[in-house]
Order: sequence, then structure tokens, then C-alpha cells
Amino acid sequence: MTASDILALSADELESEIRRHDVLYHVMATPEIDDTLYDLMVERLRQLRPGSALLRRVGAGGDEAAVADADGAAPGLAKVVHERPMLSLEKCYDEAELLKWFDRFDGPALATHKVDGVAISIRYGADGAIALGATRGTGEVGELITDNVRRLGAVPRQLERGGIEVRGEAYIPVSVFRDRFAEQFANPRNLCAGALKQKDADRTASYGVRFFAYDALGLDELTTESEKRAYLASVGFEPVPGRLCTAADAQTAFEALAAHREQNDFETDGIVFKVDDCAQHEALGSTAHHPRWAIAYKYQGESGFSTFAAVEWSVSRSGAINPVGVVAPVFLSGVTVTRVSLHNLAIIERLAGAPLTVGENPGYALSAGARVLMTRRGGVIPHIESVAEPGVGAFRVPEACPSCGATTERRGDLLVADHTAGCASRGVRALEHFVSVAEINGFGPKILDQLVSRGFVTRPADLFTLTVETLEDLDRLGRRSAEALVEAVASRRRMPLATFLAALGIPDLGGQMARVVGGALGTLGAVRAATVERLQEIHGVGPAVATSIVDGLARLTDDIDALLAHVEVVEDDSPEVAADGPQSGKSFVFTGALDSMGRREAQALVEAAGGVCRDSVSAALDFLVLGDKDHARWAAGWRSSKLTAADKLVARGAPLKIISESEFLSMMGVDRG
Repeated sequence: MTASDILALSADELESEIRRHDVLYHVMATPEIDDTLYDLMVERLRQLRPGSALLRRVGAGGDEAAVADADGAAPGLAKVVHERPMLSLEKCYDEAELLKWFDRFDGPALATHKVDGVAISIRYGADGAIALGATRGTGEVGELITDNVRRLGAVPRQLERGGIEVRGEAYIPVSVFRDRFAEQFANPRNLCAGALKQKDADRTASYGVRFFAYDALGLDELTTESEKRAYLASVGFEPVPGRLCTAADAQTAFEALAAHREQNDFETDGIVFKVDDCAQHEALGSTAHHPRWAIAYKYQGESGFSTFAAVEWSVSRSGAINPVGVVAPVFLSGVTVTRVSLHNLAIIERLAGAPLTVGENPGYALSAGARVLMTRRGGVIPHIESVAEPGVGAFRVPEACPSCGATTERRGDLLVADHTAGCASRGVRALEHFVSVAEINGFGPKILDQLVSRGFVTRPADLFTLTVETLEDLDRLGRRSAEALVEAVASRRRMPLATFLAALGIPDLGGQMARVVGGALGTLGAVRAATVERLQEIHGVGPAVATSIVDGLARLTDDIDALLAHVEVVEDDSPEVAADGPQSGKSFVFTGALDSMGRREAQALVEAAGGVCRDSVSAALDFLVLGDKDHARWAAGWRSSKLTAADKLVARGAPLKIISESEFLSMMGVDRG
């Protein structure tokens, strides 16, 4: 089904389709369409039949008739009535909607990732053993999967106290899915749903399904969601990663959690906010569809249709020539959108369903006049989701750089060119980045455009040769402003190493990475001399990033030398890694929280002793370090994803050792007193 198919449906047909897709998603766990099209279907029904009773039930798994239909679709699984309904969540797509929700209550909220898995319930009997496991199902009625639940990772088989129900999300880690199942299955969620319904519990275990806990019932003495999380972690569950926030920093919390989305080993489609004070849950109550004390801030924003008009190409500071779509104005998530990033050539090909070449692409679906479905993902970033109706023209990929005229070519998914030395567009972008990172205030785009177009500045080093007389000759710039600009440049003739590196504009060498690399190597000379292999020895630097840094430094050799004629780089005095230290040649990975120090401090100890810190567990790793508390839990049978991977490697004969924080500190010669 496409967006245009949805627009052609009547209200009756929409209701029928929504019921069918509710069953496919919530009961059978075999969705046929993505969230974007489902949400569009609901919005279309809201337009055609705003009083539809179905709109009050959407996402709850369908009505009784739908459940009856599903009974025959999943034979052999007994039904379980949930003691308290497992409701859906209210959704929002921007900060304004989230803040309206915060107005309902006082105090903080707990923000956690909205894991895209299969919701399940686990009941522990009076003896503390697992008595029942069930899927969410319709929200009222689930399917019995007790034996299978006992085989999930991060689910303790026995608790010290009984009469507790734990709810959470079963999921297959992305790394497991990619390594073992990506060629045969569409996505981790569908595979997880199928794995949970296996009649043989051993088969369920073989899929590597794990469990994130997000709620616990029967713990009346705990008065906040934060206390529940602490309890769940203490008995061996893995709570969904999250943090406390208030209305004032809710958007910051959303963005901070969303920033880790690509690094997470689980799929997620938003952030869930829950009122932390459980007493207020009762006061706020619930609708038939969702609790009023929780809300899901979805990454995908409000959807709407627009008409594609044209594409503009701009040169980035890295030299890539990036496409930007121009569309007819469309109001999404509180903002009128007229421009949208098309990212790269592969994204354009996916939208149009056809290959793209440099030059004219006649009859291309994504061309002038095309009707496109758009969203603001996370309520922020405009994005074209699909082409509903093709355009009638052509999509032209420029054969020459729009700024300097250099011949373009496709390299991978990017359009690039060997730009001329005076490529104004690329030069201005690089200069904008340099003055921003170096905090040389006053040089806006209009001033830099003039400086480049008149030939006064072609690279960052030229900024340090500017005079008051040169600057005051620019349009709308008097002598006082010119003097202020010269003073701003002069104030940056001494620059910290990390700032200097980040200001160069090398891909993958942003502020944080510049601090990591500069701190590890200590001097600009050491950074410039570093090989790809040497950079990979630094914690957090992978092969792609290391290659990008080495290539970027080589490409900018002349620019760096020119800058050094005017700028003194204040080099980091952090010690270099000891080549002959007591842990020379040994590698370490830290997981979980340490009790005596932060992770960076522990990593510094390793490097000072000649060791190397890694990000992930591998057969070449020497030590996996746990905090003392986590080490005790590990000894009692608890496993995180890294520990599970370590167990498998040890079983295969890897020399890896799992050690406690106390053992680590002893190795480093640290006396805890």
C-alpha cells in the first residue's frame, strides 16, 4: 500500500484497513506497513469521519471481532487476561506538545528509550519463581508464553520476594540480527515476535532474545518510577536506558537520548516520558486507550503532502555537493516547511525507485510536480518519506560544481568534484566552520562572501593577515567594526590543540573527537604523524574515523602549515601512552558503572600503564572490567550483552578475563585505602 492508495480509500475502507493492520501489528506481530503509512491512514480517517469510534481505540489491538479472527492465525497458544490492561501510549511529535503534557503534573519525569520490540508481562508467584509469561496481545488479552519467557536474556528466574509483575520489551539485539538473521528476515521486531511464539523453548533461546524492563506492579512501597528502576536493576533486570528530567530540560533529555540512537544495540522509535511520582499516576488516571501519566515523543513527526518543485545543489565544506529539495509550503508539527534535505544520491534513488546518474534523468519519479509525503522527524527535521505521485519532468544531477565549475562525479552515494583552489562556495563553508569553532566573532556569511569573492581570503590563515583598511572597504562595514574584527582575530593567535583540530573541518574530527585524539597524542606533531593504525589504538576511534582523520590532515597540509605561521597551538600536556608500561600490549573494555572513579579516569590509568582501551568485546580482548557490584551480579548469573558475548568467546578458548573493579585497581597499583 502506498500513500496515494490511502488517499483513495473511503471512510468505511479506512476503518476496515485500520482494524486489519491493528491485528497484524499487535496480535500477529507481522506488520505489512510502516508507522508512517499507518499514521497517515489514521489521520485520513480523522478527516473523513472525525466521529469514528475506531479513532478512540487505534493502537489498542483491534476489537473483539479482530481478536477472534486472530485466534485462528496463531494456533496452540492459550489466552491470558491481563490483571491490569497493557495500554498503548499517547503520542506527540514536538516540544510544544510535550510541554503541554508536563503541565498536567508537578515534579520530574523519567525519560527512557521507546524500544521497538514486543511488549510482554512476567508474573512471579508467591515463591518468587516465574509463574506466568504473556504477550501484550490486544492489551486486555495476551498469549501464554511462560516457558519461552524463562529462556530470555536479562530475565531472572527467581526473586527473593513474590507477587510481583514485571512488564517490559522483548527484543533481539541489532548486532545479533545483523550477524545471524538479516539475510532471511525483514527486521528484528518481527523475528522477535516469531521467536517468542515457538512451541519449543530451546528454539526461542537460540534466537538470542533479551528483555528490557520498564514497569513493575506489586511494589507499593516504592513511590517513584526511579525507585522501581533501581529495584529492577538490583534483582537482575535491565531497565530501559533513560534519565530524569523536568519540563525545563525535557527537550534536552530527548535530544541527548536520541543522539545515542545509532549506537544502541536495540531498535527504538522515540522516547517515553513517565511521571516519576507514582502517587500522581492515580490522580491523572487513564483513558480506554492510554495512561495520562505517560507519553511517547516519537522520532517521526507529523505527516503531510506537498508538491516537489525543484532541487538545489550546494557545496559543503568537505567538498561534497549536497542536494536540497524545494517543495510547496506544507505545515508540519507547527512549522511551515519549504525546503528539505535529500541527503545523498542513494536516498534520492530509494525515494524514486530508480538509479540516478550524473546529468539528465528523464521521466524520474522525483521531479517537478511530484506529490510527496513529508514528515518532521522528531518534530524537527523535514524529511521526504515517499513519492505518492510521480512528477512529469526530469531530475538533473549537475555535471559541474555550481560554484567553481569543476567536473562532478559520483563516488559511492555522494556527488563530488575536484574543486578549483578558488571554489568560493566551498571556501566560504570552510571559513564559516573555522570562525565558528575558533570563536572568532563577527565574521558572518555576508562578510565572508565578500572577502572570498574579492580574493582577500581563500583559506583560514588569510584571516590573520587582514587589516583594518581592507575590512573597512567592505559593504556596510565601518572602521569601528573593522577594528573589532581585527581584534577578534588577534585574540585567537593562541589556540588549544583540540580547538585547532576541530576548526580544520575534517570529516569525523569534531569537537569531542578532537579532544579524544588530542588528549591521547598530546601534540599537534604527534597527531599529524599518526597512522591509521595508531589512531585506532585510541579508545573511541574506529577504522573509518581514523582513515578520515589521516586523509583530512594530509589534504590540508598546506593550510595547516600556513596557519602555524600565525597561530600558536597550545598543546595538551596529557601524558602519551607508555610504550613499555606494566600493561603494555594489553587491551581493556569497561562495562557498566565503576564505584571508585569515572570511566575516563579508568581509561587514563590503562593508557598510562601502556594498555589500550577498546569499545567492544572481541577475541583479541584481554580484560573486561566490571564494577564490584556488577561483578557480584555476574557471578550470580546476571548477564549484559557484553558479558554474554564474553562468555561465548571464553567458551571458544579466547584468553579473555572478566575482572572486578578491585582486581583492576590492584593491577594498576591503585590503593583504595
